[in-house]
Amino acid sequence: MAMFPQFRSGIFMGGSRIRFKELEEFMQYVHTPEYRLELKKLKAVIK
Repeated sequence: MAMFPQFRSGIFMGGSRIRFKELEEFMQYVHTPEYRLELKKLKAVIK
């Protein structure tokens, strides 16, 4: 979760700020090829 600091704080610090539906959609998105492509781009930028 280091890639999403704002997402993390949304869950743990302001639990009511993030709705379960949004979390569910995010979890589904994490397993899509599009997400993996974005992650590769991010990693390339970080290096």
